[in-house]
Parts: sequence; structure tokens; C-alpha cells
Amino acid sequence: MMRVVKLFGVGAALVVLVVSVIGISVESLSFQPYTVCPSGCPFSKIQAALDAAKDGETITVGPGVYRENLKITKSVSLVGADPAQVRLMPGGPAYALIQVGDESTLGTVRIEGFTLQQAAGLVQRSVYTDVVYSSIQGFIFRNNRVLNREEVDWLGSIAGGEVTVEKNVFSSNSSAEIEGYRVRVVNNDLWSVRANPSWGTGNEAVVEGNTFRLGDFGVLLMPGSGKFELQGNTITDNDLFGVLLAVPPCGDVTDPSRVQVTGSGNEIANNGKRLPPEAKQVGDGEGNVCPQGADLA
Repeated sequence: MMRVVKLFGVGAALVVLVVSVIGISVESLSFQPYTVCPSGCPFSKIQAALDAAKDGETITVGPGVYRENLKITKSVSLVGADPAQVRLMPGGPAYALIQVGDESTLGTVRIEGFTLQQAAGLVQRSVYTDVVYSSIQGFIFRNNRVLNREEVDWLGSIAGGEVTVEKNVFSSNSSAEIEGYRVRVVNNDLWSVRANPSWGTGNEAVVEGNTFRLGDFGVLLMPGSGKFELQGNTITDNDLFGVLLAVPPCGDVTDPSRVQVTGSGNEIANNGKRLPPEAKQVGDGEGNVCPQGADLA
């Protein structure tokens, strides 16, 4: 679940499915019990397939534009043909475009191969995990595009015991909050991200090979305890700090003695454009890294 943190006082029509596209032929669709496409498949609505599927099943979604607000309450894989071909947009006002979880404990949930697009501010979040992270064993969010043309930030909340966020593209004003015992954020193009290894022992977050630019914070690290590794990231041209670890004096979340942060091969430059001079001095003096002395390059 999201935590609020004080940081320097800054508020932080025919669809043809071919083998080359999704690896199955049109003829074989009738043998795929949880296949969705606008016409000619067992389901024309994604939510109907989710409701019918059992734990462990894969719902395959063919090319098309789907106007639905989804709720995932089972341990399933939701796999689109390709982000360029499968677009999910709000079906009406709701808290989230995709809501994951209910009162039950889930295994692994996977969402892959979609464009999630905001429309007229109808939904507040792109993805929302509606349970504590310990109730979902794993969450994989891979090869998706999160598209927001609105001025207001569109937050995605992704949580689980083990969380992998990989090869996604988040457009401007689309940020992500990622929380779990084991967090991997790898090879994404992100506007802004909050990575939160959870309270406890042995927790870790690996943030590797990503691009963070033109956001508020590039990477906001809000751990309960554990280890952070930042490797080979490009973190440039963000309005506030490029990398901020929310420990005193940069934040009020964590006891610094409970956190280990290491980094190498990162390009961290030209950040802090909207930071007041006194805030920059709390960090490295330039607005790139806080706290002062954190060696992540």
C-alpha cells in the first residue's frame, strides 16, 4: 500500500491472429479456452475470460481496443499479443484500470503485452494492488506500455512478495510504486518510480538498466529495511532529485542503519531543476543524489 512521506516539504474490424504475432493460428483459437478477441474467439471481453478462468490459467488477448475496467482475483497470466496491438482503456469511471486482489491469498499474477491508456481522467490508477503485498506471492509486469496524455500523474501500484517490473515503457505523468520483499526493476523506460522493499530482514531491490528521465523524482527509494542495488541506470533531467533515499535528512521513513545501498555504472546528471537551493544542499549540492555522500555512479 502507498505510504505518504515528507521530503523537504516537497509533495512528492476484423482481427486476424497469425502465427507470427502471437504464436497461434486462427484455426487453433477454438481450442484455446481463455482466448479473447473482438470477434470469433471464445470471449470478446477480457473480464469475462478472467471470471471463467481458474488459478494457473493463461488468458490470451488478441489485437484490438478493449474498453473495460478489470479486476483480477485469481492467480492467472493475462497476456496480450503486443503492446502496439492490444489497447486497454477505461470502460467508465473507476479507481483503477486494472485492480488486482481481494481478500484471498494469490499465487503469481502476470500482466504482459498491453498498452494501458488513460482517457479523460476516468481512472485514478493504471494498476492497483488492492491487498497487502504479503497476500500475493508474485507479481510480474512485463512488456507493457502505460500511456497517459493527461496533466495529472497516473500512478501504478504494483506489489507482491516477489515483484518483477521489466521492459515496460511509462509515458510522461505515468509513475509506478513498486513494493515487495524482493523487487526487480529491469530494463524499463520510466518517468518516475518509487521502489519500496518492505519491512523485515533479507529484503532487497535491484534496479538495473533502466532509463528515468523528465519526471519528478527519478528513483525514490523508500525501504523498510534491506539492500538496494542500482546498476547501469540512466537517471537524468528530473525535476527533483535523480535518486532519493528516504532516510534522514532526506526523508523520514527509515533508520539508515537498517539499509544498504550500492551502485555502479549509473549516469545521474542534470536533475533537481525545481529543487530550492537549500534542498539541494541536503544532498549532493546539485540535485542529483540525496543523501550527501551516497556514491552510486
